[in-house]
Amino acid sequence: MKKSTIATLLALAGIAAPAFADGGRVNIDGMLTNETCTVTTNSGGPDATVTMSTLAVSKLAANAESADMGGFDINISNCAKVNVYASFMAANPNLADLATNNLRPTLTTTSAKNVQVALYSDDGGVITKMAVGDPASRITKKIDSNKKANLHFTTRYKSTGAHTEGTIATGAVYTLAYD
Repeated sequence: MKKSTIATLLALAGIAAPAFADGGRVNIDGMLTNETCTVTTNSGGPDATVTMSTLAVSKLAANAESADMGGFDINISNCAKVNVYASFMAANPNLADLATNNLRPTLTTTSAKNVQVALYSDDGGVITKMAVGDPASRITKKIDSNKKANLHFTTRYKSTGAHTEGTIATGAVYTLAYD
């Protein structure tokens, strides 16, 4: 082999040396199932809209919570599973208050100040606070022999201090799991 060819190959080997950078890990999970369950809400599809009742500022004490002010149902049908589990996360990370596990309102110039929305499960009078933002906080409902289950949730205003009048708009996403 000629000296110039060897020199060229050595030069190219130096140019093609790999560069190393920091990296990370991607975890991917999935599941295949023989059937899926049908999910609907009061709105007819999988998404729900809750219009909370209007409450006078004077009726909500500072650092207190109102009575139920609005609710919605998640209905499961055609489901050949035993249990359904539901948990909630804020629709936007800015809407989650991880200290209270409530939903903060989207802030606008007309927003109420120092008021959040608390979410509760109401299973036939058994009231459970849903810790929004904590996937470990979930409720369990048995699926009946007709392959159905109804999950009922209520919303409450929660004062976090000296609150003011204004609008409250927030959102959450729910996750359902089955076994």
